[in-house]
Amino acid sequence: MNISWNNISTCFNACFRMHSSKSLHDIKRCKDDIQLSIKSHIYTHYYRAVPRTETLVSTDTMEQWNTYAFNAVDNPDSRWDIRKLQLHRAGQNKFITKGEGLLEGDKIISIYHKVRDKPLKSRINVVVASDYAGISLYEVLKQACSSASPAVTKWKVMNPDLGSNGPDSAVIYCSSELGSAELISLAAKLSELLEGKLENIPVFGLQKFAAGLYACDLPSSHIQTALGVSDNNSAGEIISAILAKACYGTLKYSKEHRHMSASTVKDIIQKYFSSYPGDSWHLID
Repeated sequence: MNISWNNISTCFNACFRMHSSKSLHDIKRCKDDIQLSIKSHIYTHYYRAVPRTETLVSTDTMEQWNTYAFNAVDNPDSRWDIRKLQLHRAGQNKFITKGEGLLEGDKIISIYHKVRDKPLKSRINVVVASDYAGISLYEVLKQACSSASPAVTKWKVMNPDLGSNGPDSAVIYCSSELGSAELISLAAKLSELLEGKLENIPVFGLQKFAAGLYACDLPSSHIQTALGVSDNNSAGEIISAILAKACYGTLKYSKEHRHMSASTVKDIIQKYFSSYPGDSWHLID
């Protein structure tokens, strides 16, 4: 996976300046707090702040989605396509089956499918035009994801509000890395099925796989533990955690050495890319 310096440089420089006045002693003493602050700043002000025209989704559309989503997870007697609702309940996100029922105040975030039990190696964000988010997109992805591609392990479609205004209208989790033949084939199929519906916008920190398809290779499980993230975290949270580690390393280096060139900054970032997600992550210009 390639991450462009042009894509992350503004964010990285802003986060660096937030803490550059601190002494080396304070930087070492407040390591965890600094990394958490940077991670939160990146996620809120860069990843979530996608350049999309804000769409006001009607109450009727959301009610139609809620009814459709609740019925969509009526699981057949199947071991290969497990369906759940992802909810926001009492301030937390959780997954439930249809049989568990909804409570007052629940907000359905997504319809979630698990079709294969394989280790996750990558994820693809699908971004579609606002008038296609939600039910229409779900109907297409049922065809593309539930059985057509052996690389797909899990997938979910966001509700019309999130799918219209956020950095992902749907997410596809895969057991193959970005450069694999399986993912190239899947991207081609998605582009064909969603022709004219995909929205070509820059998504912070992710690699453009195709127009409207933005992806990243996922860190292995032990690296996720070190980063404090999991497969259930968003791509933005994973990217933010990695960049926060790299930014902290740059801050510490800047206090230990008088001079720090742009190439040194890039070398430090690449070191963190290599040590956390693995050799498949590369910083490019």
